Amino acid sequence: MQYELTAISGPTKGASWLVGADGLIVGRTSDCDVAVLDPAVSRHHCRLYCDEKGLWLEDLGSRNPVLVNGEPASKCQVKVGDELAVGRFQFLIAGSAEPVGEISPHDSDTNSALSEGEAFILATDRQELWKRQKPRTLRDLATLYDVACELSCAEGMCDLLDRACRRLRERFDPLGLWIVRSDDQNEFVVLAEEVRKEQNTPPPLDVFRRVIEENSGLALPQRRQVGDKSTPVLTYAAPLAFGQVSIGGVVVQVESPGSLFDEADLRFLVLLAQSLAPLIEAMETVEQLHRDNERLRAQAAEGYELIGDSRDMGHVRRQVTLAAKSSLNVLITGETGTGKELAARLVHLQSDRRAGPFVVVNCAAIPRNLFENELFGHEQGAFTGAQRTSPGLVDQANYGTLFLDEVGDLSLENQARILRLVENGTYRRVGGQQELHVDIRVIAATNKPIQKAISQGQFREDFYQRLSGFELCMPPLRERRSDVELLARHFFSMGLSRAKRPLRGIAPEAIEYLRNRRWPGNVRELRNTVFRAIARAADEELKVEDFAADAEQSLVETQDETPTLAEVERRHIEAVLRRCHGHVGKTAQVLGIARSTLYEKMNEYGITR
Repeated sequence: MQYELTAISGPTKGASWLVGADGLIVGRTSDCDVAVLDPAVSRHHCRLYCDEKGLWLEDLGSRNPVLVNGEPASKCQVKVGDELAVGRFQFLIAGSAEPVGEISPHDSDTNSALSEGEAFILATDRQELWKRQKPRTLRDLATLYDVACELSCAEGMCDLLDRACRRLRERFDPLGLWIVRSDDQNEFVVLAEEVRKEQNTPPPLDVFRRVIEENSGLALPQRRQVGDKSTPVLTYAAPLAFGQVSIGGVVVQVESPGSLFDEADLRFLVLLAQSLAPLIEAMETVEQLHRDNERLRAQAAEGYELIGDSRDMGHVRRQVTLAAKSSLNVLITGETGTGKELAARLVHLQSDRRAGPFVVVNCAAIPRNLFENELFGHEQGAFTGAQRTSPGLVDQANYGTLFLDEVGDLSLENQARILRLVENGTYRRVGGQQELHVDIRVIAATNKPIQKAISQGQFREDFYQRLSGFELCMPPLRERRSDVELLARHFFSMGLSRAKRPLRGIAPEAIEYLRNRRWPGNVRELRNTVFRAIARAADEELKVEDFAADAEQSLVETQDETPTLAEVERRHIEAVLRRCHGHVGKTAQVLGIARSTLYEKMNEYGITR
């Protein structure tokens, strides 16, 4: 039997060369029997020769080996029907029992005509499927490499599907293409769909069911009805195989007047689908993790709650919501224990930055000379012992919120150091020359009277202006005594795990006692008081005596205090205002002063109704 080498691609497509007694040399130079003008091909690339056993391929030391049916080969026996790839050109081994003339590309083993109702299945066995799917040419290999690189750069599910559809359009110019995902109930979800306007064809779900069940590539001739006209089309389908399971499929429909199909196109589609399947699975997993993360963050945010139904707390909640919606820096003022950090966390959790970090900087706890290093970090060699670059708290807060707690305790020098950070997010590490930038929002809190500190030269006014884009004031507990019961019961629920025995609640007389306390430590003091009472409780209910130690301590504190005249006047006005249920006219009448005078006093002492 004689053998011939037939070109099925390139400028010599259709030409054939007989493998004679001296063999057949393929290479880049003109003295070769088959000249292949491709830089990837060596001068003398490979040789075909015959012996009594059949036809053999021998590599002649080429840089890029010949691919025989998609696999590199140095010396091997080849047979009729094998496909060779030399550089980017493809050849077919044919027998020459009959004279061979020029052949059509559809005469090769990769092209066939299907009759209507007949289907070509690429493979059924999993190992054979993978073997048959291997790309047989460097061109297909390069194309699939490019596709894999492009798909791996996708930034989300939509981007991934757009990239895949673009590649399918380039290869097939389809009448329609669909990427479908099957769910746990074997229902189909169309992830991507592109159909020519004049076609208006629904997804071929029957094809998807078949390709998923058989887990194999499929070429199927069909007819498409467009108005009164029926036209033949060819449907290529491939499973989205993830592991041993098909999670969906890819289908393209192309024009095919003679029901001709190209096995190379089907192989390409199957390989693309195999590259796409794990990426779809990974994208779905990542997006689900993002959704779960958002849900968990939302649940965590439920643990941060401003307790109280007083008018003051209603005002604070509204201010927190407004501050969260803005992008301004926030300054929160109020006495110790009023919940300034809680308000700061709520602003963060309700803002667009809730997915980012919330980094707390305790300005009062960091030594003055270490503050800059703690906040900004340092470069390698910035000082003795700085053996490597170390980021600071600012880097940790990038894309989130930086909370400067007790900012009123910052020295003037450190206030100056962070002016630019608060203004536009720029800073330099200790020992660094490069100006760095972070995307942060600054929330600051202090229990000090800032205006007084500014007038005394202890707080920079320009620093205050940068911090106070939005200002919140947390009211002390003594100004919202109606919230004491709600807070006490809330802390009781939180502290039940500390109880030595089952507890039912707080006795009414104990609630009344708590409501009448001064609470100089505000909400934090109330919380600790309730926790201590739970720890020492001797009955099923918390009684007044369970708070006795705290009451004695509070009495001592009250007796030891020597309030100023202004403090006495403020307390008296607050007490009368409460007895008059916030009515300014009645309060002024009881106090024996004019209404305008009372308004002035209230403004001076910061008293609200």
